[in-house]
Amino acid sequence: MARSFYGENKRVGNRRLAADLGVKLAFPTYREGIAALWNDGSWRGSAG
Repeated sequence: MARSFYGENKRVGNRRLAADLGVKLAFPTYREGIAALWNDGSWRGSAG
């Protein structure tokens, strides 16, 4: 099942989200989001 999901997974862009809805994302790319989680320790969750 996971193989099927990842095999069919498509990349998406935020351009239309911003253009159509006027949304401004705090972290426009997943890399920026992951970096923010890592830097502030949020990835640890409440158990850490």
